[in-house]
Parts: sequence; structure tokens; C-alpha cells
Amino acid sequence: MRHKEILALLAEGVTVVGAAGMGALRAAELAPYRMVGVGRIFEDFRSGVLDADDEVAVLHTDDGIALSEAPMNLRAALMRAAADGELSDAEAGRLSDLARSLPYTSQSWTALGRLAAGEGLGPAFGRADAWRCTHAYDVKREDAERALALVAAGLPPGHGPGSWVPASRGRRASSGTGRPHSSRGGEQWKARLLPRPAPSPAVVRPGLRGPLADTSPGRAHSARRFTGAVDCSAPRRLASRRNR
Repeated sequence: MRHKEILALLAEGVTVVGAAGMGALRAAELAPYRMVGVGRIFEDFRSGVLDADDEVAVLHTDDGIALSEAPMNLRAALMRAAADGELSDAEAGRLSDLARSLPYTSQSWTALGRLAAGEGLGPAFGRADAWRCTHAYDVKREDAERALALVAAGLPPGHGPGSWVPASRGRRASSGTGRPHSSRGGEQWKARLLPRPAPSPAVVRPGLRGPLADTSPGRAHSARRFTGAVDCSAPRRLASRRNR
């Protein structure tokens, strides 16, 4: 779901909840507009602990069969295995670094096992792999269940029409870094939606034609590049130079 679609719902007073994956990311981006975020992944995005969109991405088939492991989940398993004494902190850290070296579309336990074997971490990986087969480590699932429980218990009512306007103008959303989470999608959305500065009035210079006649800020530099060598009585020569 795109940012503007969520904002449209918030503007109508609908309470929108995000958790687990892209929902958590959208909630971190739109928290200033009263989108509700739930769970550890949301908190980590909002505080800056997570700063990459692919942390929650999973490659899957058209019918929903997962072909990769979300990087967030894979690291959570390693950290929890270390907390249970199955791995040392150093082993968990090295395995996490190996996993991070893979593109998110290739992050899986099978791929990590191959890398670990080549780095002399085969035994450590084997213990982690055995641990995750009998223990819960799916943080995305845990957060999704928390969000569903919150909805089932009854969410706070919506704030009414127009509620997507920030509650405190001039104050940034609270986060560990003092600024709201931002991603490429969020920046593109803001660039499209926020008002653009009005263009400066054109300044026409007598004797020049076309784009060289406009020396307003933004065009002045290109105009200065050509004015020293422009013969205004021979526009064909200018066109020839610019096409080289």
C-alpha cells in the first residue's frame, strides 16, 4: 500500500495499523500522521536500529511460498541461539555478518550454511540450525500476532477527518535519532506531495534569444557559459555547437 493511500484513510478518520514487515516500515514513516505502529520491527525502524527496507523483504513465488528468509528473522534466530548458549556471541556475530553479505533475495539457511562451511563456521552453523528447528524466532510473525490481538481488543477510535495532519506542528516525530525514519519511497512521496518553491521571475536580456534570454536563477549559469561565444545573428551556429 502506498503512502498516499494510507494518508487518504487517515484523513477520513480511519485508524490504520502497521506491523511485521512493510506495514511496520510504513508506520515508522507515517507515525507523525498518527498511523499506529506495533511490535519490535516497528520500534527498530522508528528508532534507527533498522535503516534498510530489505530487512523485512522476502522473495516468494506467485502463490506465496517463501524462497528466502527475512534478514531480520535470520539474525534474530542467531541472537536467540546465542542467548540460549548454543552459540558464543562471537560465533553469532560472524554468522550474522556472513548473512548480511548476501543479497536479501539469497538470504536463506541453506545459503548461510554454504558460506559458513567455507569460513570454518560449519559446526557453529549446525548448532544454530538445530536450535531454530525447535524454537520460535519469527519476529515478523510475532509482531503480526501482536497487531491482530490489539485489533481484536479494540483499537482507540480514529481522530476524525483530517487526523493525518501532524499532532504537533514544527516538532519532528520522536525517535532515537531525533528524526522520523525515512526511506527512498518516503522521500519520493514527500517530493511529490510537498509544495515546491515558486520559480523566480525571468530576467530577459536584450539581444539574446531562446533559453539564453532567461537569466533567472537556475538558468543564469548556463546562460553565462554561452554568452561570451554566442552570435545572436547566427542561431544555426549555436544549435550546431550545442548538438556536438
